[in-house]
Amino acid sequence: MISNPEQNALIIFARYPVLGKVKTRLASSFGKEFALGFYKECSKHLFIEIEQNQNEIFTPFLFCSEKDELNKMKGWAGSGFEYYYQEGNDLGERMENAFNKVFNLGAKKAIIIGTDVPDISNNLIDNSFLLLDEKDFVIGPSIDGGYYLLGMKNLNCDLFSGIEWSTETILDQTINRMTENNFSYTKLEHLHDIDDERSLKLWMKQHSKDYDNPVFKFVKEKLSC
Repeated sequence: MISNPEQNALIIFARYPVLGKVKTRLASSFGKEFALGFYKECSKHLFIEIEQNQNEIFTPFLFCSEKDELNKMKGWAGSGFEYYYQEGNDLGERMENAFNKVFNLGAKKAIIIGTDVPDISNNLIDNSFLLLDEKDFVIGPSIDGGYYLLGMKNLNCDLFSGIEWSTETILDQTINRMTENNFSYTKLEHLHDIDDERSLKLWMKQHSKDYDNPVFKFVKEKLSC
């Protein structure tokens, strides 16, 4: 159910952390233990940011990747979420179905994010909901050509079918769909969506050594060993 006065829904896509099942491209470079630890730190950081939603600007919905993960996910992530599981044959279908779910539950505005962006913050999420008062869509571009956040007020524009997922043109393809259908949008700041060695090293290079971020500290400690 939507439990906030603004009827805002935050959709989080997540996977239950299992060794060898998360951040597999990172694991190919740094090992499965590092990849699992990185995923847990990213997720924990995001959950802590979401806990700062003290003014109840949004209701957080955690969609786990597999139906049989649901109870384990509840035990791991805690009681601060409404829990569902992702349904669909590809990423586009799963996202579209998740948006449909929260709109059917009464959401007036909905935003989707993942757990791979260590610089995401509660303030960024709050501001994204506010931007939807003026625009049809809000989108957060990631450095790799995709997006780390997508927000909307309805599903009047098809942003999910026929998209070439896992390519560097996801952002452009998605924005083209918006403009072709005369919908308005606003872009957020670029952030790093970390999936592989290259994106991790770019993110680490961007920040100073004293960057106060728990994920940064974890990577710095592990890679200096």
